[in-house]
Amino acid sequence: MGRVLMVVDESSYCKDVKAKRTKNIISLGARADYRMILTGTEVVNSPLDLYAQFEFLKTGFWGVRSYFQFRMNYAILQDAYGAGGRTFKKVVGFRDVDKLANQIAPYIFRARKDECLDLPEKVRSVIHVELTEKQKRYYKELQKHLATILESGEVVTVENKVSLFTKFRQISGGTIKSGDEHIVLEDNPEKMEALLADIESHNEQAIIWAAFTHEIELISRALSKVAPTVTFYGEVSQDNREENVRAFQAGSARFFVANPSSAGFGLNLQNAHIQYVYSRHLSPAVNWQAEDRTHRVGQKNVCIYKTIVARGTVDEAIEEMLAAKTDLREAFRSMDNEAILKLCTLKESV
Repeated sequence: MGRVLMVVDESSYCKDVKAKRTKNIISLGARADYRMILTGTEVVNSPLDLYAQFEFLKTGFWGVRSYFQFRMNYAILQDAYGAGGRTFKKVVGFRDVDKLANQIAPYIFRARKDECLDLPEKVRSVIHVELTEKQKRYYKELQKHLATILESGEVVTVENKVSLFTKFRQISGGTIKSGDEHIVLEDNPEKMEALLADIESHNEQAIIWAAFTHEIELISRALSKVAPTVTFYGEVSQDNREENVRAFQAGSARFFVANPSSAGFGLNLQNAHIQYVYSRHLSPAVNWQAEDRTHRVGQKNVCIYKTIVARGTVDEAIEEMLAAKTDLREAFRSMDNEAILKLCTLKESV
């Protein structure tokens, strides 16, 4: 019987030691004679993400008995309080990172895209818009609600922080989720008007990324009035996804409206070179992957990326934090109440 080589692509997704996917990959790897991991994503969250990836490559690679011992060796931990007054250890920093880097250095080969491929440049721009008066009213009401919760001394879990933050993001896009319903604040929010105005300036195909289902549906309805439009997100069946991708690649659809979590990986969409971001994913790695759907082998045109940002809102904070390669989902774990409130406060234009 021949030797078995197991290759894990996009290995950066094999990082949560408690995840079933990670456990299964490590278990399968133990049966292979040779193992390899591939990823085009930098380590953006923490050095701790490396544990499971190298445990797959070689059981016991780190010379410790468990992930928790590995974390003790490289993370600076601090007592924190969660829901119900429970205590847990929160990561507030890292130590001996050079030692960790030296340990993995002999097993790493890194090749930058610009060293391997002759691809056109990327050009980025921001389209700023203002919230409507109705959006501002909802935004400020939610801001007061958040302040009341934080000032009450109530323990706010990471999940609750993300949920509240998500509502601020939704308002800037023209909708807000209340329970199981989505309230449309504006039929044609300023972000939508800006998108429609910009696509009128060219006749090119374009990809539009949005983080929320209701935004994708809102955008696709508006763009369908302009030209054939296809979508790619969680509610679209696998067969329809494939059909929609083919239609866009063939040019029979001008617009491709998608969620970066669903369509940001593996697709070859270099027939287009213009992308719009209506709302961001909170992970820099996911956003990078989405960008590269057009910046691939075969692309002949300059790749253009236009982000639509509601001025004075969390949109601006998201752009700043992602530019610093900060994963916002992880950042919430260490944010105190004052930082959260500051992040979500509406900055009125002068």
